[in-house]
Amino acid sequence: MDKTTVVNKYHKIPYDIYIGRGSKWGNPFSHMDSTKAEFKVESREEAVQKYEEWILTQPELMNDLHELEGKVLGCFCKPKSCHGDVLAKLVNELSIGKVACFTGHRPDSLFGYKPNTEGNKKLLWKLKYIIEDHIENKGVDTFITGMALGIDMWAARVVFKLKEKYPHIKVIAAVPCKNQHNKWIEESKREWQMIINRCDEVHYVTNEEYTKWCMQKRNEWMVDNSQYVIAVWNQGKGGTANCVNYAKKSNKEITYLNPNDIKEELNK
Repeated sequence: MDKTTVVNKYHKIPYDIYIGRGSKWGNPFSHMDSTKAEFKVESREEAVQKYEEWILTQPELMNDLHELEGKVLGCFCKPKSCHGDVLAKLVNELSIGKVACFTGHRPDSLFGYKPNTEGNKKLLWKLKYIIEDHIENKGVDTFITGMALGIDMWAARVVFKLKEKYPHIKVIAAVPCKNQHNKWIEESKREWQMIINRCDEVHYVTNEEYTKWCMQKRNEWMVDNSQYVIAVWNQGKGGTANCVNYAKKSNKEITYLNPNDIKEELNK
């Protein structure tokens, strides 16, 4: 889930892939008088613009963009405008365009610590419907879970079950800190480890022990790396509300599932 970035190879910053002339990613347009580029243009900005227009007409290069995913690209122009910026933008748009993350309450704000209580079963059934809608109608193929007790881990289990129907979907665990589950009961620790083992990718947002801010840092990472947010939220204050507010500021599309609506159904 790391984003593709561009650095200047002369600045002695490590890079993964060279994208300058001589590579297949090189820019055939240049404003330099001494250029060996195929086409001469008037300015750096025009060279970058022409490159963006040109690469979209190159099916072989477009098909190979996945090679640049999560890589550091080395060229000569940065921090000035560079054709590498075009490549990074294209790759990052492809990488994050089909990702949804979950935010939601702990079990004490739901219907107990067991997912098979009547209220939780109704809640998770509705959540399953929302997840399938994201897969079928929004093209989501990757889901991020924050690995907290309650919605985070239950949502991961729902996605694991849906893999039987949609084998292409993936689950990424966004772990907020080291030893996230240290103070949990043994049953919850085992469930946490089981989910971690089944995830397609595990990302530790920080390398520190638990801090007051690591959960929000985790939330921000999930939102930053998603296009969609699925929020199981009762409209109250707390960590879920903070995540929702951050998603709103980030202009993410949010789908809400309110546990209070389930309570009303149960009380009828």
